[in-house]
Amino acid sequence: MTDGVRIWEVGSEDTLAEVPRSKLDREERIEKWITQEISVLDASESGLLIIGRQVRTDFGGEIDLLCIDSLGDLVIVELKRDRTPREVTAQALDYAAWIEGLGRERIEEIAADYLKSSLEDEFQKAFPGSAYPDVVNANHSIQIVASEMSDSTERIIRYLSAKGIDINFVRFRMFRSADGRESLVRTFTVPPDQAEQNALRNPTTKRTLSGKTLETRLAECHNEAEREFLTERLEDPKQLTGLKKQALFFTVGGQTRFRVSGRTTHAKLIQKGRFEGDEEFWNQALSTNKVGFPQGGKNLSLQLVSKQDFDFFYQVATKDAHSFKWSSEGTDGANEEEEDEVK
Repeated sequence: MTDGVRIWEVGSEDTLAEVPRSKLDREERIEKWITQEISVLDASESGLLIIGRQVRTDFGGEIDLLCIDSLGDLVIVELKRDRTPREVTAQALDYAAWIEGLGRERIEEIAADYLKSSLEDEFQKAFPGSAYPDVVNANHSIQIVASEMSDSTERIIRYLSAKGIDINFVRFRMFRSADGRESLVRTFTVPPDQAEQNALRNPTTKRTLSGKTLETRLAECHNEAEREFLTERLEDPKQLTGLKKQALFFTVGGQTRFRVSGRTTHAKLIQKGRFEGDEEFWNQALSTNKVGFPQGGKNLSLQLVSKQDFDFFYQVATKDAHSFKWSSEGTDGANEEEEDEVK
C-alpha cells in the first residue's frame, strides 16, 4: 500500500523539482539513526529514553530496543532487519507478553545494566519536567520499524490498534536529490493521535495521564499561581489550545514556539526552537532552574511554579519573544504532528 509521500525541491525561480525516492541500502542504517537519536520515533514532545538494547527475555529472543517514556511506560522497538513482516510482528507481540509482567525492580536492573547508572537518575536527566513515576510499566506499547512493510501486515497492525493494542508501524523512507543530499521521511501506519485514543479505549489500560484536558488538570492542580494562570487563559476566547484542549499554545511570527500543559504542582513549558542565550535567560528569570533538553533535542523543557514565573513567561510569549532572533533550525521534527492540532 503506497503512503503517497512525495518531496519536491523549490528552486530559486519558484520552480519545483521532484526529489526521487532512494532505497535504503541497509536496515542497519535505521538502527544506527534510532540509537543515536531516539526522538525520531517520538510523535510528541515528551521524549523517549533507551534503557536496554538486545534485551533477552525469559521466553527466548532479544528485544532490539527497550525504551521508557516520561510517564514511566515502556516502549518495545523492533527492527525488521532480515525477518519477514509477519515474523517481526509476531515476535514483537511475544515480547509484549513478557514485558507486561515485568516489575519495577527487574526494569531498573535492565536499565542499570545498559545505562551504567540508575534509572531514576537518567530519567530525571531525560525528562527534567517530569517526576520519577511511582509506578513504572503501568502500560507498554510496540513500535515496529522498517523501510518497507507488506500490505497484509499493515492491515494487521491497524486491526490490533483498533482493538486497543498499543502497536504501530514506523516507516522511514529515503529521498536523494540530484546533488546527492539525502532526506529521511518518517510516517506512521496509524496516526499517533488515533493510536493513543485507541489505547485509551482499551478496558485493560491504566493510562489516563496523557489524555487529560486542561480543565481536568485545573481541577487537580494544587498550585494557586498555576490555577490562576490556567483559569485566565481558558477564559480568553483568543487563546490557542490543542484540538483536544490538553495544552496552551503561543505563537511567534506565525509559528508555535511555546506549549504549556498543567501538572499537579507546576505547569510544564516546552519551548520549540532556540534563541541565543535562552537557557541562561530562563534560568535567571524563573524560580526553578529545572531547564533541560528532552533527549538532547532542540526544544527546551521548563517548569513554571510561582506567580512571577507565570507573569514573566506570559510577557515573554506575547511580547518580548517577537524581537528574539530565533534559530533557523526551527523545531524538532518529532513535534510536527502536534503542530497540526493547534486551532
